[in-house]
Amino acid sequence: MIAGSAIIGSIGTFSLHVLLPALPAIALAMKVAPHAAQLLISLSILSIALGNLMVAPLSDRYGRRRIVLLSLALFVLGSAAGIVAKSLDMLVVARVVQAFGGGAAMSVMRATILDHFGPAKAASALAATATAILIAPMLAPTLGGFVLEWLDWRAVFALSGVLGFGVFIFASRNLRDARRADPAAGPSLRYWSGYKRLLGSREYLAFLLFGSCMVSMIYTFVTGAPYVAIDVLGVSPSRFGLLLFFPAIASFTGFVVAAAPAVIEIPTLDAAGIAALVLLLSLAALAALRGGRSS
Repeated sequence: MIAGSAIIGSIGTFSLHVLLPALPAIALAMKVAPHAAQLLISLSILSIALGNLMVAPLSDRYGRRRIVLLSLALFVLGSAAGIVAKSLDMLVVARVVQAFGGGAAMSVMRATILDHFGPAKAASALAATATAILIAPMLAPTLGGFVLEWLDWRAVFALSGVLGFGVFIFASRNLRDARRADPAAGPSLRYWSGYKRLLGSREYLAFLLFGSCMVSMIYTFVTGAPYVAIDVLGVSPSRFGLLLFFPAIASFTGFVVAAAPAVIEIPTLDAAGIAALVLLLSLAALAALRGGRSS
């Protein structure tokens, strides 16, 4: 269940990060400014959020499996539309549909884990799933960079579509509902009142503000980095994808270091060990960047 949830949940994250090396090529092909092409990332993040908020409650009414398969079908449809898009507007619409499907599938799989493991064991299962999902941003930019060099930016959408179709087949064969659909469940006035209570909680708002600032910082970097690295510094798309592996592995390491003591009892790295690890990763990234400039 955890492996299946990670596979289904990571497809949305993969499609976002695999696109990063292609942003300068898309801006050039569509003859638009870089900030216009960045809408492919910013609007897709909003679409992922809407997918999480809107679709998961529907799975209570219609069943987890049905909604997951519908979400993955939307993801594949958005990927196919991105391949044939002839304008930036159509490409943004395709990317929004793709991201909505990926975000919806991710949120429903979280609910499926809660159904399967129950409230007592769901926390550790969700932590393990989130750790596995973090692998996607580590690999996706590298794959996207090589695909872009071998073919073109449309092939990046094709790659996401092929993987999405594979995940759809996997889910259709292996995913089963752990709870029956409840026709009386789903969005209601009581459902929206729950959001009102959350927004009235200072503790929740503090976590929300912290998470928002952290994610904003990350995506400010990853949306601007392709233009600086590829257009200004002359780094190849494949090397840029490899460079993004370093901040991704640092994020993955930080998540594991912070979350592992809550899941299993292991010695926590001290501050010096963490600082040494971050320094090592930074030096490796710098060496790779210097190599890209010299070539």
